[in-house]
Amino acid sequence: MITTTLKSALDEDICLHLQPVNHKGSYICECGAASGLTVKECRDVWAIFISHAHIDHFCNFDGIFRHQLAVGRRVVVCGPPGIAQQVHRKLAAYTWNLSFDEQAVYYEVREIEAAGQVQRYTLRVPAWEPIPSGRLEGEAIYEDAGVRVRYALLDHGTPTVAWLFEEPSRLKIEGFPYRPGPWIAALKAAWQRDREDVEVDVHGEVKRSSELFAYLREEPGYRVGVVMDHARHEENHARIAALCQGADQLYIECYYADEDHALADANAHSTATRSGVAARLAGVREAIPVHFSRRYNGEVAAIREAFLRAFHGEEG
Repeated sequence: MITTTLKSALDEDICLHLQPVNHKGSYICECGAASGLTVKECRDVWAIFISHAHIDHFCNFDGIFRHQLAVGRRVVVCGPPGIAQQVHRKLAAYTWNLSFDEQAVYYEVREIEAAGQVQRYTLRVPAWEPIPSGRLEGEAIYEDAGVRVRYALLDHGTPTVAWLFEEPSRLKIEGFPYRPGPWIAALKAAWQRDREDVEVDVHGEVKRSSELFAYLREEPGYRVGVVMDHARHEENHARIAALCQGADQLYIECYYADEDHALADANAHSTATRSGVAARLAGVREAIPVHFSRRYNGEVAAIREAFLRAFHGEEG
């Protein structure tokens, strides 16, 4: 399971922390000024995901990298067109006359140029100049042992990115009459290589892997969608649904109340009901409204209710 924690209070800019179970690394999605983030969480982050560089989504990148300066490894930053130069400008704004050794952090920025096209850059102290380091193609922008991340580009008056975090699928053994042992790892390895002719020693009794595959069941990994600022139109909804279809959780912006739809349209944001509709179209199991405008001074109960009514098909 992926545990997702909102690290920003209602009156703070948005920030989410994602932690897969039994996985050393964690992830930050959106760099709002989040008082709930700890120093340890910042240091343990393997990748940061930024939907777009409006100030309320990017202002705390400085505070996060402040705690990463001596982690001695790569941290990946993923984001929309232009993000490499925007990260560079953040880092280059400081004075770096002190010496840094192999314990210094370095960043790999993965910039989405278009759907399925990602340019990689490496940034190192002291110049932090983005040096091109290859391209990525395909659906996934990031993958490690704990999570695979896919994305969709949305319209917010500027390109913005929706993210889907997916745990790897797991092989479960059901109804097998033998007690556990090293044979389980051998059988799973044969399954993953699609080898039906592997001989598996089950407590001294040799069996072909093809005989044992019937006891294996592949269980999909937990999936979490994060959809921040987006205009409330059908093209965005279709892209959200395609990316997040059937996800276990979806965190989605509810920036404006329904009665402020004119403001939403003027600023290319969504409203409570339209975000609820988008979540319903995606067929997610649980939908969590987040990122409310400060104009409501934390009084967002009615916005949440309107969102949930729409999510459950009760609007209007």
